[in-house]
Amino acid sequence: MTTQYLSSPKALRLYLKENRTPFGFHAVQFGNMHAWCIGSLPILTKQFNPNFKTKFFVLNVPLASVARHSPAVNPVSTSSPRTSRLYLNIGSLPYFDNGSGIPRVAKELCHQGLLREDVECIPVYPEPRSGTYRIPLAWLKERQWLHLSKTLSTLSQKGDEDPVVTVQKGDWLIHTMVNRNEIAFMQSWMDDFRRKGGKVGFVLHDLIPENHPEFYRNRDVVQFRDWLSQIGRYDGIFAISQATQNDYLQWCRAHGVDTHPPVKFFHLGANFKTSGAATSASTLPKPLDDCIPYFLMVSTLEPRKGHAQVLDAFERLWSQGINVRCVFVGREGWKVRDLTRRIRQHKELGQRLIWLDRVSDDELTSIYRGSRAVIVASKAEGFGLSVVEALFHQKPLVLCDIPVFREIAGDSAFYFTGADAEGLSQSMLDALHSHVIPQQIRPLTWAESFDQFFKLVKGLAS
Repeated sequence: MTTQYLSSPKALRLYLKENRTPFGFHAVQFGNMHAWCIGSLPILTKQFNPNFKTKFFVLNVPLASVARHSPAVNPVSTSSPRTSRLYLNIGSLPYFDNGSGIPRVAKELCHQGLLREDVECIPVYPEPRSGTYRIPLAWLKERQWLHLSKTLSTLSQKGDEDPVVTVQKGDWLIHTMVNRNEIAFMQSWMDDFRRKGGKVGFVLHDLIPENHPEFYRNRDVVQFRDWLSQIGRYDGIFAISQATQNDYLQWCRAHGVDTHPPVKFFHLGANFKTSGAATSASTLPKPLDDCIPYFLMVSTLEPRKGHAQVLDAFERLWSQGINVRCVFVGREGWKVRDLTRRIRQHKELGQRLIWLDRVSDDELTSIYRGSRAVIVASKAEGFGLSVVEALFHQKPLVLCDIPVFREIAGDSAFYFTGADAEGLSQSMLDALHSHVIPQQIRPLTWAESFDQFFKLVKGLAS
């Protein structure tokens, strides 16, 4: 049976309806869900949660959440020699993908790895029921990636169930996502993976919850700190910028961490794969298809991203009679209730203030191409995907002057400092009216980004 990645009782109900479940009371078990149902309606559901807890629901309402102990399943050694594998752990992505930065990085690295002929790159995920890592065949099939790898094509022909990960000397398991519970739950599995000749590494996206806890919820800070303290006991850390590498090494010095694995850095890429639809003004969402120039900001709405300051700057420009539009693209995050209320009640909403919480790749490409400039006002970042995406589209950049943006964009931007609207609005005017655009740096493609990453992995394997 094909593995089902079900994130909630609601997802289970949709699956049951699509598969014409019989009427009456009955019990079902699909993937990580065990439910007692009337027809297609789950009444009581037991879920082995992708966050490694057992959750109970009545209808779709959470009833209880219980911490789980690892079943101590160990990785299976290969039965015959094969090519060493690079396993990229995509965490809970088969179950839930919010489309934010870290999942995008994970998916791009996996896709580029599958396209390579010089490495057997295999996406994997921790299956919460059995406590082992598996290859997400159904997820790969949905993304039309199975044919990119001979190994995956062969495995998919042997059956629909997601196969377990095997290990031999020279294999790597590299985590692309951040999950403290997974590290604890899968520790014995990873220890045995290493005893059998494999190595374990982590992509380090940033240390912002540690260095700027005011931007996060307390529980997220605690979990991140625990995760950060655990990754140093393994075999490699791959930071996504030199600034992030420096932050980690500084954290080690500050906390007396004298022993840690090699810490290397690489840069992320930017290139959009669209369906081929036109990206002219006619494809822009309304009202962006008119002649009013707009500044674009692409990120989750969260405190460190600077949306409030950006809105202050636009209000300053509007009060001066400057007719420009502010476009936010990104979902609502945490600790932004006042900000989102301000946006939703703003008199310019739908006119000169636009908030798009979800867009397709085609739409985002159109929005980037139609923009006058791109603003990235973050007070802290590990990299800044929208910076390289703006460079990819050759758009003027208005950036907060922090080290990682200098590392990525160099002098190819209009920089501002401070937390008020004055300096930012002046940089926006410079970008709007300047006839001399700062010289653009060519960003890496995702293929080049993976090449940097894989060279680091090979360097640690030798």
